[in-house]
Amino acid sequence: MNKWERNDDCGFGVLPFWILDLGNFLCAGVLGFPDVATLRCWYKKA
Repeated sequence: MNKWERNDDCGFGVLPFWILDLGNFLCAGVLGFPDVATLRCWYKKA
C-alpha cells in the first residue's frame, strides 16, 4: 500500500488524501485525542 492507496476499513474514501492521512494517524492513536475520524475507525474495527 502506498500513499495514494487505502485499505484500512476506516471509511475515509470521500475525503482528500491529506485528511485521509490525518485520519490514519488518528486511527493509530498518534495524536491521542478523540474526533470523528478516530471514533469511526474504532467503531469499524470493534
